Amino acid sequence: MRSIVKFLLFALLIIVLPSFVMLFVANLSTNNFILVFAGQILVFLILIGFYFIIRKKIIKYEDETLSKIQNEKNIENLKKLREERISFKSKANITKRIIDLVYSKEECMNLRKFSSTYDEMIFYYAALIKNERAEREIYKKKRDNFIKRYKNRHFIFLDYKENVKTSIKWMGVFLIFSLISFLNPFKFIKSEDIYKILLLLNFTFNLSIVVNTIIWILRSLKSHWAKDLV
Repeated sequence: MRSIVKFLLFALLIIVLPSFVMLFVANLSTNNFILVFAGQILVFLILIGFYFIIRKKIIKYEDETLSKIQNEKNIENLKKLREERISFKSKANITKRIIDLVYSKEECMNLRKFSSTYDEMIFYYAALIKNERAEREIYKKKRDNFIKRYKNRHFIFLDYKENVKTSIKWMGVFLIFSLISFLNPFKFIKSEDIYKILLLLNFTFNLSIVVNTIIWILRSLKSHWAKDLV
């Protein structure tokens, strides 16, 4: 749920702030080409700035996780840290550390749940092949199928149950914001121009939710079709 809140906040920030910049520029003059062009450049710079700021914070966050687990050998401390960290990448790295210290099939299943990259899944198969001797050939076959299907992809979401849970959450978010839009909370605004702008921003925000919901539904379908193969 925290990841959904983060997405909604980022979507609001990325949509609303540039829109207000262009609104400010439009209020100054809509006939001055140079002013409007400068406003568009400013919006572009704001979006680029957001991208690099967010990317820098994500890298810093993941580096902090790696630093915390580097010399940690207490399994319970690692599990507690995994509960506290937000990103799936951090959770996957912590789970890999736990598997390196004390192997268990349960933790391998946790790694599968948290994995979102090709390398994390390769680690998952390597751990199973190394330790599950009775089922080694089965996991080798699954690994080979996985490599054939996903070797050229970076982001991979294979945990069907987790994907379905996330899809349901996003469908819930979509229904909530659809209801809000249907009730039209902007109908009390008297200024026609501001009313139109808010409707446009609301449409853009809802569109981002729809796109993200569709992405997770497709991920759920793909993981369902692949779950017996990999």
